[in-house]
Amino acid sequence: MPKEIEQPLTKRTCQFIWDSGGKNSISLETLSAPINKGGKNLLHLQHRNEAIELKWLKGLLAPPEKRPVWAFFAQALLARHAQQSPVVKEKAKVHPFLQMWSPVLKKLPLNLKRILKAARKHNLRWEILIVSAQVMNQLPAWFHIGASEELNKLNNCYYAACLRENHEVTSVQHISDIANRNNLTHRKRKECLCNLCSEDRNNLKCTKPFKCAQLAKDMMECILPKWNQNTTTPLFNPDLTSDQIIANEKAIQKNEVVLFNPKIPSPSSVDEGFRVFTCPEPQSRIPAKQDPPTSVEIHHPV
Repeated sequence: MPKEIEQPLTKRTCQFIWDSGGKNSISLETLSAPINKGGKNLLHLQHRNEAIELKWLKGLLAPPEKRPVWAFFAQALLARHAQQSPVVKEKAKVHPFLQMWSPVLKKLPLNLKRILKAARKHNLRWEILIVSAQVMNQLPAWFHIGASEELNKLNNCYYAACLRENHEVTSVQHISDIANRNNLTHRKRKECLCNLCSEDRNNLKCTKPFKCAQLAKDMMECILPKWNQNTTTPLFNPDLTSDQIIANEKAIQKNEVVLFNPKIPSPSSVDEGFRVFTCPEPQSRIPAKQDPPTSVEIHHPV
């Protein structure tokens, strides 16, 4: 609902409640509170509209198989109206909420603009305590949200175009596969005759495969440990045994006490990592961890 409609309706509602054209003696927040808390349970149009906008935002961020049709057009509009700085090539635009680029709000349709304003107001962020290797590899490689500033120099360097256009690199998995090539016959020169370089030259029209491989390796080094499976420290993340999990499921059905699961959950895809109402402070770049339990010496009375 546009503001020019929302505000007059809210004003008329308050005037009707108090049968007065003057200033209301009780705030709208109190009027919209539940009756058992001293309010009148009045519809708060602003809050309702924001809830609708967050519902739209959820559709925009849904996985492709669950995403409404309009969301695909919205994603295309966001990519089309990306800000001029930093310069983001078309094939590098994967997801505005998973990369370090933003669209120009004033160029977007009204409803899409409202969705983005709601996302900013309620601190939408991709936030995960522990990022699994599977999710790490699904993140976009270009303008990575968890990379150092050194990646800014590599996103649009000379051989980045070959990685995007010929190698069709979009995700971290792609650059990881290129960077971690293991071939004993590989040589760092243009005329390298190893199988992988020969395939790149013949099938992908890549003129200097060893340069692209080196760029992919440099990009992987720019990704910080929390989002990089090659540099992150293996975490102690305890979990229940299969028997304990089954016992918990039976206890839930019988409404009985369950055993606490200390495992820190990690989503199975990037689409499950979006959160609203997050802390406005910058997200920690240090991966969450649990220290392994220390051995406890038990003294029995003599």
